[in-house]
Amino acid sequence: GRISGVGGWEIDLIAGTLHWSDQTCRIHDVEPGHQPDLDEALAYYPPAAQAQMRAVVRQAIDEGSSFDLELPMVTATGRAIWVHSVGAVEFVDGRAQRLVGAFQDVSARHEMGEELRRSHAMMRSILENLPCGLSVFDADGALLAHNARYRSLMDLPDALFDGATPDFERLAQYIAQREHGAGA
Repeated sequence: GRISGVGGWEIDLIAGTLHWSDQTCRIHDVEPGHQPDLDEALAYYPPAAQAQMRAVVRQAIDEGSSFDLELPMVTATGRAIWVHSVGAVEFVDGRAQRLVGAFQDVSARHEMGEELRRSHAMMRSILENLPCGLSVFDADGALLAHNARYRSLMDLPDALFDGATPDFERLAQYIAQREHGAGA
């Protein structure tokens, strides 16, 4: 678990006790061997994430389903991180006995995703604010990017962009048909 960064956890639903692996303790910035109660374990999450965690645990127990979540968390030392938690319920004689799962700090991956979204939003803003129409096609004719000014200058209807993004050939055919129809 330490090498892979994946910790484990287990809730005994009969006794109401929680067990964390040493790696789960490390992720929470507590000493390995620390065994929190359920209230302490939930207190690491902000209120909305606590509610989400409670709901998926209740659903897992009621329906026998598993769950797979990414949630924000604040460790014992105050570090804000994102964690990936998966869990499944184990039944004995039709009765939920244990909830077991894995736990991983995914802050780096989450931050990369956020950075990618910010970069995409910035590029989209730049593209939309250019004083000219712009379209970018790849070598296969796929439309990779365009701005509203391009669509306006080319008089391309929004409906043409519903569903799959049109490629160069489809756009050229549309324009040719439109021009041919206008000349008739």
